[in-house]
This record gives sequence, C-alpha cells and structure tokens, in this order.
Amino acid sequence: MVWNYDPSAIANLQIQPSDLTPRLREDLIGIFLQNREKCYFDLHVGRFIASLSLPPADPQAPHPTLVDAILLVGCYFSRAPSLAGFENGLLAVANNNLSTSFHHTDRLHDFIRASNLIAFYYFCKGMYLEAYQQIMTSCHMAVTCGLHQIPSSAWITMDGSEENDKFLPYPEDAVEQGERIHTFWQASMPAVGGGSTADRTIIARPSA
Repeated sequence: MVWNYDPSAIANLQIQPSDLTPRLREDLIGIFLQNREKCYFDLHVGRFIASLSLPPADPQAPHPTLVDAILLVGCYFSRAPSLAGFENGLLAVANNNLSTSFHHTDRLHDFIRASNLIAFYYFCKGMYLEAYQQIMTSCHMAVTCGLHQIPSSAWITMDGSEENDKFLPYPEDAVEQGERIHTFWQASMPAVGGGSTADRTIIARPSA
C-alpha cells in the first residue's frame, strides 16, 4: 500500500518548515515511496508504513533520522517550489538525528539508510564533496555493522544468543536480511563510482 496524494494540491501550499502537518508528512512519504527506486532505495513498504504508527523510541519503529531523510528526499522528488523551504530544515534535523543515532548506537541500520539518502540528496543538489563524505560515512558504518559479511540472501533461523555483530541484532526474518543486503549495496556502489566525481580514488576490497 502507498498513500495516494494530489501533487497539484501540494504544489499550491504555501508553507514554512515549521508547518509540517501529519497529512503533509504522509503525502511526502507517499511521494518518496513512489519514487524510491530513483535513489536505489528499497524496503518492505507495508511493514514500513505499519511501523510509522509506533512510538519513535520503540526499537521496531524507524529511527527519526530515517523518517527525516525520507521526508527530505520526498520534498526533492515533489518538485514543488512551495516545499523548497522545507529542505534546509529537514536536512538539519536529519543530520542532527543521525548524530543522535550514532552516539547512542540506536537502530544503526536506519542510520546507514538515512545517511545513504542524505548523500543522494547532496548529489542531486550538486554538492559532490558533501555527497562523497556522506556516502563514505555510510560505507564505514555498513562495514562496522558487518553488512559486508552477510553470507547469503538465504535466511537461517538462529537462536537469540547469536548476533550479526555487537551493533546489529541478527535479522528477524528474510525480509530484514534482504533489506540489509540492499542497504550495503546502496552504500557501496556510489562510493566506488563517486570517488572520481569528488576527485578522489576509492579502492574497495571485500573482506577476506
């Protein structure tokens, strides 16, 4: 399920960043979900929408930084001039919550996904150095969390005492494992290709 939205109604809104209403949040998330393949992002849509109803501090809820990044990219994809004023504020809030996620080691998979989206936004805005720095942050965290060591897309049940590593619990099911695999490639492929854009050379080597 994806929310339906009226692009012409959104475009006619004259709003400030502080005026992000629940309905507008839903519309921006709907815009993002319908365009997510453009930023090489994927997730289980039904599960994600259901998780939005959970309290933000719930471990099963998306971390606020991921929601902020989705709203940011949703603004960008809307192409509505009246929403342009939201972008700087959402970018600042997303980066602030990114820092909070990092310092509290809270839902680091969402940290990586949000960082990937922020890097995509920077790239679309022509901020290539910032995009390069951000995607390298994503790659570093993805490797730290062991996403480069997922052996297979085939999910195997493990008891609760075993974890992927100390930063991420073992995935609950094949859907979650698939999302982690996708997140790793979403981070690593732009990093390999983006180094030349930022006038840098990146050599990526798989773990032995």
